[in-house]
Parts: sequence; C-alpha cells; structure tokens
Amino acid sequence: MGSCLCLIVVFSNSSLSSPYSDGIYAISGGNALTVYSGTGTQNSCTNSLNTFSNIGNAGSYPAACSNAAGSPDVYFGSSSFQASTTIYDVNTGCSTVGSGFLSNGSQWVQTSGTGTVINVGSC
Repeated sequence: MGSCLCLIVVFSNSSLSSPYSDGIYAISGGNALTVYSGTGTQNSCTNSLNTFSNIGNAGSYPAACSNAAGSPDVYFGSSSFQASTTIYDVNTGCSTVGSGFLSNGSQWVQTSGTGTVINVGSC
C-alpha cells in the first residue's frame, strides 16, 4: 500500500457545512486525526504508554519540581521518565508536550519542541 500526504477536510454533518472543532480524534486502528480550522491530518500514534502522575509542568526545572506536589497533571511516555523518551500530553500517544520542564517531585526532565526528553536532573 502506498503512502499519501493527504489534506482532509472534515465535517460533522452530511450537508458539509459544519467543520469539526479543532482537536485530536481517534481513528480505529490506532491512529488519530488532528483537526485545525476544519482541515485534518492523520497522525501515527504510539501504543502501550506508561502513565506519569502528579507531574509539575513549568518553564524552568526548579518551578517544575515545586509544582509536582499535589499536581493533578498526568502525562504519558513510551518508556520511563528518562532521556530520549517522548512525553505525550494525552494517552492516545498522538500529541506530544512540546518544549518545557516536567517533574515528578524527585526528578525533572527537559523536553524539546517534539516532546523528546533532552536533559534530566534531580530536584
């Protein structure tokens, strides 16, 4: 089967007058459709993610470490909270966190724009 870089316009009604709201929509089979301004692009997704609970999120590692205590934030990764792991903001494995600092209270990680962990340290 060939691959396609396709532009998909998605609508929520049969008269094709109401585009879907911006967001990520699951596609059966493990992929997702990202919709922005009525245009959809299909993304491959990562399955079997680990859950990282009570994670602080901030612009610096000291702030991320401080924010972890009692934080309701949950993130997901393909392996442990370590270098080269990609961190996702939803459990579909389709949307990464982007750049910033995350912490579980004892360890912090810095992520690149693609959500990949590039630095690790202790709080």
